[in-house]
Amino acid sequence: MELLNATQVLSVYYGEQLAGVLIADIFGEPKCYKSFSKAVYVKLADLVQNLFFKGSVGVYDNVNKNLLGEYKKENTPDGEIRFLAADPDLKVKGIGSMLLQELEKREKGKEVYLFTDDQCTYQFYEHRGFDKVGEKDIVLELDKKVPLKCLLYRKKFPKRF
Repeated sequence: MELLNATQVLSVYYGEQLAGVLIADIFGEPKCYKSFSKAVYVKLADLVQNLFFKGSVGVYDNVNKNLLGEYKKENTPDGEIRFLAADPDLKVKGIGSMLLQELEKREKGKEVYLFTDDQCTYQFYEHRGFDKVGEKDIVLELDKKVPLKCLLYRKKFPKRF
């Protein structure tokens, strides 16, 4: 799903091993992986997820949608970081920072946002200049009730890098 919305797909390799990936959607730029069949597949998977996991996926998505709506009342972001991950087994420091720096170089002067939650390493973003602009407590209905804090972060990339 993330690749269908991607305009930027950045990766870092350590030797021949994939060390990290950043996927972003910068509004107005062409999508990297546009495909009708993949879009249909994603819509079907999304439908199944929402049917069977109403107490989790839908709640999480709706809260994020509301946080973004509030944020957009006074801001006009240029894009979204949809996915950022580094391989924790590599024990190589700086992969996530390297990916963010490359996106900043490519998208100078643009403002991006991202969704995360308190079960992720949200402090990573704070240490790299992202501002928390929204948060909301929810409870996911999985096998058991899981309290979670949904978070929305933003960063305006410097015009010079």
